[in-house]
Amino acid sequence: MRRILISLMLLSGLVFSQSEILVMPYYMPIQYHDSDYRKGSYLLGIYSSLELDLDNSLEIELDYTKLSFINNVSLKQKDVTIAFNNLSIPDWKFRAGLHYIISDDSFTDKGFTVFGGVGTYRFNSWDAFVSVYYSDYKNYQPGINVFQVSPKFGYTFKLSRNKGIYASVTGHLINLSEELNLGGKKYNSGEINATYFEDMISLNVFFWFGEQVFAAKKDGFLLYNVNEVYKGGYGLSAQYELTSSSFIKLTYEIDNYDEIYDFGGFNIQNSAKSSRAILALGITF
Repeated sequence: MRRILISLMLLSGLVFSQSEILVMPYYMPIQYHDSDYRKGSYLLGIYSSLELDLDNSLEIELDYTKLSFINNVSLKQKDVTIAFNNLSIPDWKFRAGLHYIISDDSFTDKGFTVFGGVGTYRFNSWDAFVSVYYSDYKNYQPGINVFQVSPKFGYTFKLSRNKGIYASVTGHLINLSEELNLGGKKYNSGEINATYFEDMISLNVFFWFGEQVFAAKKDGFLLYNVNEVYKGGYGLSAQYELTSSSFIKLTYEIDNYDEIYDFGGFNIQNSAKSSRAILALGITF
């Protein structure tokens, strides 16, 4: 949920400073609407980006999530994500990373996603990138693997020296190794994203359509490791630079999804929504 900032910084020139380290803690309460078994949950996390030199950077994210259910049962999950970026070839970007899960849920505990990508760009103009994700949930019943390809194209419309609009289109092609009880193995979706930036302020709006199952999102920092079919959503955010070395970001997102579960030998499907409000504070050193 935090990566649009980094993508804009690397590809569109929306840079807050020349500092080498960014640290960003965040808090995300989650609400569920019309759910048969979920209730309010939350996520706490911290993201950090370290510029190793002019061509290489390292990203690290640690997340703690508590999911609550209406029968007073809760699940706790910890996520660790590491990503490495390389810009050593002019106008090209290379990326590789790992996302690892530690969870009370035995089905997805020790699950992981490895990912990589390659792209090209013109500074303050356009960018094209293709990301590939491979997820392994060997403890699932049956064990499943998820392969995902996400091509993206973005363009920066410069309105003045310090003002512009960055727009992007992304596709997600997901293939499951097993059908499970979801009714299929292949799920496709698209996302349209637009960010207006001016001096100390940026405003973002996005929406996505199609279907996603076990998706890797936000450049691999967010995994949807639940047996549910997501069917579109939208969101908006506002970011304000407090000082030359700090900023605050507020985000609100909504997803539509189908809960699919077994009840007394019957396959039950229920349509629900999740909403998330995210507060993030970024500090550069």
